Amino acid sequence: MNKIIISIIIINLSCINLSGQKFDIRVQAGANLTWVPDFENIVLIANDGIIIQGLIAPMNSYSTLLVSSSTSKTSPGFGLDADVEIRYNLGRSWKISVACGLDIMKYDFDTFIEVPGTPNIWLSEYTTGYGNTSIYFLNIRPLNISKAILHNKLAIQAGISLDILLKSDNYNVLIVYAADPENSGKADGIERIYFNSFGAVNNFIFGLQGRVEYNVFNNFNAFVCYQHFFSSVYDKKSSSSQTVKDAKASQVQVGLSYVFWNF
Repeated sequence: MNKIIISIIIINLSCINLSGQKFDIRVQAGANLTWVPDFENIVLIANDGIIIQGLIAPMNSYSTLLVSSSTSKTSPGFGLDADVEIRYNLGRSWKISVACGLDIMKYDFDTFIEVPGTPNIWLSEYTTGYGNTSIYFLNIRPLNISKAILHNKLAIQAGISLDILLKSDNYNVLIVYAADPENSGKADGIERIYFNSFGAVNNFIFGLQGRVEYNVFNNFNAFVCYQHFFSSVYDKKSSSSQTVKDAKASQVQVGLSYVFWNF
């Protein structure tokens, strides 16, 4: 897959180099709203602390783990995106382009625990930080086609969108400490541990994007973009249960584009 991406980019750049008088370079930045559908989640619960102090893992539970199966409720979050795009003119109104930049996805989820032997509770009631997710991707749009209309005031674009993982911040493990102030925050004071069954974030997700762009004045353009990814955010191979359903993200981006180099 990486070889295909590189080949498409090389072809695009080769086309651009065919005529140095038919392309422009632009920088783009804006805000995005990402949402992920509710997904089936299994949470493993250790109610009696751990055997190996300081090593938080399900297999280190003193006794048999409790299993809670439920649907994690998601809510969208606001992130940021920025990239550089090179567009090559095919004629009066058609262009092809390649772009590369940063895509920060943010969303939230909450899971209700309902199993005998442990409190029935939304996990966010333990901490407001539970479920807050931030994922940093390198976004590559290796092949996009644009069509200008309304005397070049409006442009419509569609193409491939690829995200490569840079880093992610999410809560896979939630630790509840005992109420005893002397032990709170210490390994000896752990009362209960919740292990989310979803695994690591996928290193690579792909989808399609559509975009509408309006020329505000001179080289400034305002745009609205929609992306839908066909790959799950979470990697099933690293999940502790195969019952975790796909979590395929969708994203709306709004921002400004500035053409700083126009041949």
